[in-house]
Amino acid sequence: METMKCGVAAEMILLRFDPGERLLEGLREAIRAEGIRMGLVVSGIGTLSDCRIHQAIAGYPPNLMTRHQEYLELKGSYEIASIQGIIADGEPHLHITVCEGSRTIAGHLEDGCVVMGVAEVAILRGAGAPFRRVIRGPEKIKQLTADA
Repeated sequence: METMKCGVAAEMILLRFDPGERLLEGLREAIRAEGIRMGLVVSGIGTLSDCRIHQAIAGYPPNLMTRHQEYLELKGSYEIASIQGIIADGEPHLHITVCEGSRTIAGHLEDGCVVMGVAEVAILRGAGAPFRRVIRGPEKIKQLTADA
């Protein structure tokens, strides 16, 4: 375990996405335009007509050496229950939970998610030197670190 600390700037950036816009691609564009090197995505709500996510599959008991990514492509009317994650060194790592009727699915947000009605995302800008993700260990997992 590694403990990392940073200040939080007194700035919240709210983004609204309109029908037909791509969610993750738009978030990356806003992160670049706003110069966000470090931050927290603290809220995300709305609806999607197309949703692409991936889940890390490692079995049980988990075997990280044989894990793989399972990609899901969903088409329909999906309510965004939650988007959250960390922006480190200007790169977002976000998880999303969506539902359609009684079906709920969660995973890593991927390119290709299309807003159906509206989507709103709140970002808190971090202050200080940005954290980054590095690949570590024999499992080759990309992990957050404050190491230079």
